[in-house]
Amino acid sequence: MITGVGTPRVIRNDWGTVAVPEIGSWTPAMTVSVIIPSFGNQHLLDLTLAGLAAQTYPSELIEVIVVDDGSEPALRLPERHPANCRLLRIPADHASWGSHNARQYGVGRSTGEIVMWLDSDIVTFPDHIEAQARWQHVLPDAVTMGYKRFIDAELATSVTPDQVRRCPRLAPSISSSRTTSRSGTNGSSACSIAPICSVRAII
Repeated sequence: MITGVGTPRVIRNDWGTVAVPEIGSWTPAMTVSVIIPSFGNQHLLDLTLAGLAAQTYPSELIEVIVVDDGSEPALRLPERHPANCRLLRIPADHASWGSHNARQYGVGRSTGEIVMWLDSDIVTFPDHIEAQARWQHVLPDAVTMGYKRFIDAELATSVTPDQVRRCPRLAPSISSSRTTSRSGTNGSSACSIAPICSVRAII
């Protein structure tokens, strides 16, 4: 790995050499674009956006882009969503090509210094973005990944966006999320909500 002056060196995948700040003890400065490919499942998307609306990371540094990959009926932004949140719909002649295409469509229209992938059936805990992005503040080339747990499908369908916003940690779930710096590996863990049939939550 080629590093700049003052940049920590990671040798033989030993990330113990990178001193990242404790959550809640530092001041973020980099902008983050959260890209969410989605197809149907409006209720689960509502929970995902409610979780992102309650992040400890400064809201003015977060951009959320939901990419509707041809859902019928079309997806909509719910009442509870991050301040800077956009819903993009892929043109009909390019829709339903899969989540990879939707992510590329979203990232091509994003502005953040850090790009974070998130599925639309994941509910993040409040410190998720902060836990991930602190690595890129120390090591710009880092890519961080999280863990995921699954919750019962019946519970997933009974949770409301208001419940997620008020008490995200009650939503027991985790889904792996990947964060990538625009300038360019292993990192912190995070959580999310998802049922065995499909709702995940991020811790």
